[in-house]
Amino acid sequence: MVPRHDTGDDILLSQDRNPNVNGAKIILGLNAEPGAQLKRIAEGVAGGRIKALIVLGEDPTEFGIAVDQLKQLPSFIMMGILHNAATPHTTALFPSAAYAEKRGSMINGRGRLQRLNRAVRPPGEARDDWEILRDLSQAITGSNGVYNIEDVFKQMADSVPQLNGLSLSKIGDLGLKLIATPEGTTTPTPPGEPADEKVFEREMTRAPK
Repeated sequence: MVPRHDTGDDILLSQDRNPNVNGAKIILGLNAEPGAQLKRIAEGVAGGRIKALIVLGEDPTEFGIAVDQLKQLPSFIMMGILHNAATPHTTALFPSAAYAEKRGSMINGRGRLQRLNRAVRPPGEARDDWEILRDLSQAITGSNGVYNIEDVFKQMADSVPQLNGLSLSKIGDLGLKLIATPEGTTTPTPPGEPADEKVFEREMTRAPK
């Protein structure tokens, strides 16, 4: 995850411009802050230890991987919406949908699980990230059990304790306070949202190993 920071305000804008850091930490089991593994990945590519790289919506030349090193990768796959310095050197390039062109969910900087709805259809051959990743996985493993975004969320809910028992429809239009507001968050409290809102409580089952 590439860190992004900019000026925030006390109404809407967070200084952390990655909107789903909390979601990524929960789903992927991350404890480190965004960017913690970028140096190790760059060193792995430079040293030839990493043979395949999949990049979602980023330019790897901006976090320490030179174009010449990307050219040497046996498999370099990118998914994104814009051309950048790395895209001409991919072994496979997939156009993906922008944030307003797809459905899904996120956990904002204050710990609220929110449902995201599509505003417009993606242009041309652009597709959701999950569809591209599913097809890549299917090409490698030959198996597939995901057919829509509801299936994606169900798999997360089955394996992530914080999401147990939830579905996209159960999130509702106002979302759910899923985790306590992280200490030091720069995300302001939206108008109308209680600053001391309690975390949504339910019985959680143990995630399968």
